[in-house]
Amino acid sequence: MYQYYIEAILVACLGIALLVVINRLEKLENGHESYLLNRDKATMAAFSVSAPASISSSETRQKLEQYETVHINGGDFNEDTGVFTCGTTGLYFFTATLVKRRDFRDKFDFVKCDIYKNDLQQLNLKINPNGEEWDFGHAAISNSIVVKLDIGDIVYLGNCNTIKHFANWTSFTGFLLYPEI
Repeated sequence: MYQYYIEAILVACLGIALLVVINRLEKLENGHESYLLNRDKATMAAFSVSAPASISSSETRQKLEQYETVHINGGDFNEDTGVFTCGTTGLYFFTATLVKRRDFRDKFDFVKCDIYKNDLQQLNLKINPNGEEWDFGHAAISNSIVVKLDIGDIVYLGNCNTIKHFANWTSFTGFLLYPEI
């Protein structure tokens, strides 16, 4: 059953990305060819990563780190440190999905992370489902934010609890919606 929720979340994220592409194609048809055709690679910032393998120390805000790469374009995201460093001023979209795992030996229900911009919390993600004592399923939560970034700003998932609580489907995605012109 939870698989359907996870698939629905992924479809919603893809739908948002598709709307952005359609919007940019409409601009091309409306005479904004120079914006799309003359942009350089620096304006193509996008990443999607999953399955974080570790969490940094509390001194570095307990960031999710060592992701498996799904897609990185533009080189602004470091999958080892889990930090996106803005290389192009503009409006960005970020989304995170936390998936709580469950097993026989270790009963836990709580998974949390925050999305940070320049070490300031922007958005909280927390899932703490109440279930049977022997609840063996997974649970997921997603949240998204649109934020203006300047060159050098950083964005990451931090204030996360222990890595053993996260399933491999946990993901973090971000991309440039519109560069500042």
